[in-house]
Amino acid sequence: MIKILFVVLATITLVQCVEHTVTTSSSKFNPKTLRILPGDTVIWTALMGGYNVAQVPSFQQAAYVNGSIRSGEPGEAASFAFTFNDVFLAEKSNGTNIFYFISELQGTNMTFTLTIGAETPTPTKIPTTTAITFNAATTTSPNQLFTIGAAILVAIFLIL
Repeated sequence: MIKILFVVLATITLVQCVEHTVTTSSSKFNPKTLRILPGDTVIWTALMGGYNVAQVPSFQQAAYVNGSIRSGEPGEAASFAFTFNDVFLAEKSNGTNIFYFISELQGTNMTFTLTIGAETPTPTKIPTTTAITFNAATTTSPNQLFTIGAAILVAIFLIL
């Protein structure tokens, strides 16, 4: 019981929130896309010079909606940080945990996509059968086949 408690506590202390920096220059966000985990913070920097960050419903509906994330008027702040916690996800998630941002003066010419959540691993295809062929003309006597079969059974037994 104590070992299990120690492992759980050690695991909890290893989980850390991460800060991710997105820069702006030449009317572009860099990086253009980012995947983070809940609790991480995104910091947009170099917003002076007419840039800002505004969350939009999609790039097809690229207009700021009141109550969404916004750094202020374009050029108003040099940087802007936001922590994407579980409360934000519960209130603002569109079901996909993908969020879209623009700089309002540049519109869809300056876009940023944020995905929150761990990447879903691609399933690995495991072969279901393996063919083993014997060439009776060149190989084996019944005694050799018995030895090979016994070795295979021992190997399976040891694995299980």
